[in-house]
Amino acid sequence: MNRMMMTVGAMLVAVAGLQAQQVTLKQDWTAGDYLWSLQAKQNVTVTLPDGQEMPAQTDDLRVVCQITVKGLPQDQRSFTFQVKEIRQEMQTPMGAMSYDSANPTSRNPMLRREYEPLLNTAVEMIVGSDGKIVEIKGVDEINSQLQPFGLGSRVASALYGEDKLRELLKPSEFPASPVSVGQTWVTTQDVPMAELGQGKLQMQTILQEVRQSPQGPLAVVKGEGTLKAGGGAAEEGMPQEVTFQIQAATVHNLNRNLSQESKGRMKGKFEAGGPGQVATIDQETLITLTPGRYQPPAQTQPSQDKVPASQP
Repeated sequence: MNRMMMTVGAMLVAVAGLQAQQVTLKQDWTAGDYLWSLQAKQNVTVTLPDGQEMPAQTDDLRVVCQITVKGLPQDQRSFTFQVKEIRQEMQTPMGAMSYDSANPTSRNPMLRREYEPLLNTAVEMIVGSDGKIVEIKGVDEINSQLQPFGLGSRVASALYGEDKLRELLKPSEFPASPVSVGQTWVTTQDVPMAELGQGKLQMQTILQEVRQSPQGPLAVVKGEGTLKAGGGAAEEGMPQEVTFQIQAATVHNLNRNLSQESKGRMKGKFEAGGPGQVATIDQETLITLTPGRYQPPAQTQPSQDKVPASQP
């Protein structure tokens, strides 16, 4: 879902078109520093065959990543990714768990093992003049410290997986010519979905409005569609076919490179666990991408007696 949202709009730049109410949407990575942040809230409920609902499982995740783009000789470019902040609140069958990279008193030991190898370790992608990946550095070093198939591995895969990095470099699937307010278009694309196999995303999108703001003109793009996954490609024990309903909205600042805010919602049901059990998933996502460098939040030094004994 997170990468789908980036594909829908979070990694695009909007520039003014030929007329006041038209814009051209295109990918435009220029040299500089960018902040990419993700906030994802998920609620999963399981209904038993007799209609009884199990206690809901919730997940509230925030990730902030610094992206630095530099020009290299022979028209190559360097993309450096560093995770600067991770926060998570979870309610699971094992109880509540939390992790906050900026707060030593809020670091569940299990989540700490999952996430700390990601923090401030750099991954660099070298891109050639033809827009293809030449080399990726640092991923193997990070993966060697992560728990296989764990939460940290999932975040790393969503950020640094080679298929994900390739998506950053794909030509925009938005219309190449200027788009008028009220104009719609349909896109279809493949979306890797980890254990669920390959997904197929189909979206109908509209340029809803172009409005003025103190930060400059803003283009509001909204879309609705479906994301179908599985189809026999899912791993054993996972649902073989599931359809999610997608709603997405992106606001592009027309005066700034890669300055957007994207919101999305994904809802779906699928069989889970034993026969007759149905899981319902409802996930809301907010992705922002803005120029700038990461500024850590103010830290409060805890007193020694507040630090759990299990925390070194």
